[in-house]
Amino acid sequence: MGSRIMGWLRDFLSDPIGTTIGTIGQIGQSIIDVTVDVIGDVVSWFVEIPEFDDQADAAAQYEGVLVNKQSSVANIGVIYGQRKVGGTRVFIASSGADNVYLYIVLALCEGEIHSIGDVYINDVLSTDSKYSGLLTINKYTGTDGQAADATLVNANIGWTSAHKLSGTAYLAIRFKWDQDAFGSIPTVHAVVQGKKVYDSRTGATATVANSSNPALCLRDYLTNSRYGKGLATGFIDDTLFNTAANKCDALVTSYTGSSNQKIFTCNAVINTGKSLINNVKVILSSMRGIMPYSQGKYGLVIEDQGSATFAFDESHIIGGISIRSESKKTKFNRIVATFPDPLSNWQLNQIEYPIAGSAEEAGYLLEDGGVELVKNMDLPCTTNIYSAQDIASIALKRSRNALMVTFNSTSEALNCSVADIVSVTHSTPGWTAKPFRVQKLTLNSDGTVAISLVEHQDSIYPWSVKTEADNIPDTNLPDPFVV
Repeated sequence: MGSRIMGWLRDFLSDPIGTTIGTIGQIGQSIIDVTVDVIGDVVSWFVEIPEFDDQADAAAQYEGVLVNKQSSVANIGVIYGQRKVGGTRVFIASSGADNVYLYIVLALCEGEIHSIGDVYINDVLSTDSKYSGLLTINKYTGTDGQAADATLVNANIGWTSAHKLSGTAYLAIRFKWDQDAFGSIPTVHAVVQGKKVYDSRTGATATVANSSNPALCLRDYLTNSRYGKGLATGFIDDTLFNTAANKCDALVTSYTGSSNQKIFTCNAVINTGKSLINNVKVILSSMRGIMPYSQGKYGLVIEDQGSATFAFDESHIIGGISIRSESKKTKFNRIVATFPDPLSNWQLNQIEYPIAGSAEEAGYLLEDGGVELVKNMDLPCTTNIYSAQDIASIALKRSRNALMVTFNSTSEALNCSVADIVSVTHSTPGWTAKPFRVQKLTLNSDGTVAISLVEHQDSIYPWSVKTEADNIPDTNLPDPFVV
């Protein structure tokens, strides 16, 4: 159990700065020429969003979180926010006359977590009367100094006081055989309130209410040396991270008559077997996040409304200007977003934007000559249907306003930072203070600056009150196991 297989190490060399420049730079180019210096680059929620090839792959990924696996060398996941998980059986033994007792140790995730809530045995709450007198469940939140489980030690089944599973949240369960309650090795699920993360705004470990803040979760993942990148805090721009964390905590109204919800939350099971850059994009997807690298530090910017911080005109632009419009591969008129839904027993759910049959859908189709341009989008950290709908709507609108502009500028462009909003005035395309967002800055050998921009539209970002989701009732058939 001490083995944590960190496959993402293959993607990063030992130098956290030089290596990340190369890795992020590969998003736009395979080799950075020695005559230039990348002074700013970005990982974005919308550029190369990790997605599954089809819905079957998406379903398999989600179901994997809920499966009870059996291994002694499997990756230990990281849970942020709240998720229902299956875990990994790392120890099974039996004892008593006719092996009446079955013992299972179920590793859930990296610790220290806030808490382990409801436990389900074969999809039935462990507190159900059918299990009365048949279960003993001990919960461990994964502190580094936690003691070995006394029930297992005293059972004399090979589990000793040295088996502490330090740093791992787990369940120690004893089942008493009952043919009416258990037909085979039981399937166990637990609802977990995930990792305790550091809040750089207060200098303290976040409370339960803030443990799902995506900005704080990303900071934890980047700085944690056990399962993350292990960056020193000096490489983190806490000013930008704190601003982003506050934006994530902003309250919005889901639908008319509802209580307020936070605009962004991160309820994720991070697969530590995936590459670090992939997991960073997964977390960014929960908050429309952009992670720029500038002046030796990693920052975080929430893509939303804003004002231009620098105005480019023809006096700054050297030579020509390259303009590239969106194509059928990058422009969509329907987005199908998949997400784990706690209201559907944490199974895979979907939200479509725009709503089928709506006037908005008809308008987009008319603009595109009746051709459907569909994008399947995965939101593995988003567990709220209204948040999923909002992210899908912005992704669609953003794809339809995605002019890409590149040009060489005078050194005054160094006043800009990656992810800044800037304006461009140029007579050839007829632009007057047209807003763009900076994607990349490169210092050329002659002192000029190559700059890459993507179109920005303020109007697509404000939260709109949604239509209340349909309430689909559960079955009312009686329990077939109760006579």
